[in-house]
Amino acid sequence: MLLSAWENLTLMGKIYWILAIPSTAIFVILLILSFFGADTDGDADGADVDVSEGIGGFIISFKSIMSFVMMFGWAGIISMAFDLKIGFTILVAVLTGLVSLIAVASLLYFITKMQYSGTMEIENAIGKVGSVVLKIPPKKQGTGQVQINVQGSLRTLDAMTEEKEQISSGTQIQVIDVQEDGVLIVIPKI
Repeated sequence: MLLSAWENLTLMGKIYWILAIPSTAIFVILLILSFFGADTDGDADGADVDVSEGIGGFIISFKSIMSFVMMFGWAGIISMAFDLKIGFTILVAVLTGLVSLIAVASLLYFITKMQYSGTMEIENAIGKVGSVVLKIPPKKQGTGQVQINVQGSLRTLDAMTEEKEQISSGTQIQVIDVQEDGVLIVIPKI
């Protein structure tokens, strides 16, 4: 029965099916791999192989191309089911494919813009409260260490004070400034 249905298809109908089925399978596999983080090329830095900057910052990728081919095939099949003329089915298929490509490319573009680098910006420590881990000598005569929550992570950082007395371990402190070398300037929290 399937063989006779295949033989009754027009050339364009066969092309649409040949494009729709494999591209859908590939797209679904890529989607599943993306959920598990397995869509990288395995380089040491874990760079995603399918993402590249395209025109105007859009991301043209294997996923977006597969979405174009997949939607081109399915839109063509559906258009032919309504007995539309071949030229019109091709137009519908191309437009549907382009909409899909732009949607997936835009989604990938915005996802890459949302990625968090994890790099701490030490200036974000100003105003934060923490506690002394290693005593801090008075009048910037040396450094001690403090634990402070910066950008959602508890960090142990070097610190100095301008106070006349040392700040002992366990004392609550507040960061008032950051030196150029990244050392925090702290005062005891009142």
